[in-house]
Amino acid sequence: MASNMNEQSKRSCPYCAETLPDGATYCRACHSDIQKGLQKKIWKSRLAGWMVIFGVILFFVVGLNMNKLNPAVLLDGSKPTACDIHEWVGSAMIDSYAKYPESSRLPSCMESKLEQQYSNTYRMTGYVIVPNAFGVESRASYSVLLEYDGSDPSDANSWDIIGEPIIVQE
Repeated sequence: MASNMNEQSKRSCPYCAETLPDGATYCRACHSDIQKGLQKKIWKSRLAGWMVIFGVILFFVVGLNMNKLNPAVLLDGSKPTACDIHEWVGSAMIDSYAKYPESSRLPSCMESKLEQQYSNTYRMTGYVIVPNAFGVESRASYSVLLEYDGSDPSDANSWDIIGEPIIVQE
């Protein structure tokens, strides 16, 4: 029974694993202060716990905001381009804002830009050719915010105009 008590009242040195009596504060083998070692061990385990908690929180914060970080990508891996919707947006600008829509025309889609703002929000800039009352053609530049649903980019139903476009007659 006495040997059983001795086995229960012993512990290991946190530095060298030497078996020591339970109340020892100093290791006779490696000459380490055991109380400081236990405090360091406790501090390290608490730090590791906080790091795990921080990692989980960071994972959720980044994961929830991935929608804003990830670009809208088509099934084949490409992104929508200005040429996909140039005709639809340009025609909408002509029909809504030109005084003489029947005489207005669209330039090449290469003149338009489609820039991603968020994962499904884009800003399209370009221009249309519009005549004035005397038949003189000028550019009407536009900037419009669009929302994309992720389906076929060449289908006008995949896009919605958000707010009012900005139009500048040049």
